[in-house]
Amino acid sequence: ISSAAATILADTYGNRTRLQVTSPTTPGVTRSFPTFGQAAAEASISRIFNGNHTRIDEAAGDRLGRSVARQVFDHLPRGATSR
Repeated sequence: ISSAAATILADTYGNRTRLQVTSPTTPGVTRSFPTFGQAAAEASISRIFNGNHTRIDEAAGDRLGRSVARQVFDHLPRGATSR
């Protein structure tokens, strides 16, 4: 999901768009990222750190997410994106 979202956001707004994120589970903590891709990479690697996935799972999910985003863009009506 993170890779798909990052791919779509980067394609729409440019991958050098800085962003900050917060979470209700960590009050007062703000994470900053220089690109959508780096935010997605951290979200993805966190799944390995918390024991949900292996590195192989993470890599496959990343490829799948980017592929899904490309399919979405390829099937949108012309002019619907900045692509």
